[in-house]
Amino acid sequence: MKARQKSMITGGVFLIGMAALAYNGLWWPGTLVVLGISAIVHGLLTGKTWQTIIGGLWLIATAAVFYLRLPWWILLALTGLALIVGGLDVFRRSPAWKRKRKNDDDMDTQPGEPRAA
Repeated sequence: MKARQKSMITGGVFLIGMAALAYNGLWWPGTLVVLGISAIVHGLLTGKTWQTIIGGLWLIATAAVFYLRLPWWILLALTGLALIVGGLDVFRRSPAWKRKRKNDDDMDTQPGEPRAA
């Protein structure tokens, strides 16, 4: 799929979401939910899933805190949890592992480690 098609799909999701908000009248915090869903869709289409999914979920969580009138510290806890999960490298691999190896790379060393002499 071309980049223009991906942008058009993301834009369509955004506009449909904004139309739903206009129909319901839930502009705040509904706009955050629409932006979060649009970010998640964009990430799924472009392959940048972890970065955009966590950003989209953060926007949706922020909207939930405002809508449900929850204490603000819940946002801090959710953000900390997202940082911990992201740091555990559960959902993604380091970009260094995906790079193509050159002919002179030592195959039994990890990227960034010094090679054995």
